[in-house]
Amino acid sequence: MAIQDRYVTSKAIDGVIHQIDDTLLPWLQELHDMVDATTVGFPGFGLVGEVVFGFLYRAKQNDVRGEFKEAMTVAHGWTENLGTAKKNWRAAEDASTVVYT
Repeated sequence: MAIQDRYVTSKAIDGVIHQIDDTLLPWLQELHDMVDATTVGFPGFGLVGEVVFGFLYRAKQNDVRGEFKEAMTVAHGWTENLGTAKKNWRAAEDASTVVYT
């Protein structure tokens, strides 16, 4: 396997930010919203099943909603931190540019 040089650029960092904003976050939001479609209304579990399973099922739905919200919060944090990295990287790119006088 040949060794390849890999270069990071501010443009590449910006591409990752857009991928998160345009693809990942909407997908997570869509999945979060789909949890409501899994609601089982009465008498879906039956009278006895509602007593035994209904509460646990709704609690698990709430857990899943919370996980998706947390995932979205983490992804937002990534974009913020990548924005800082992009700005710093751009400054480093500008500082390392050769200027002929």
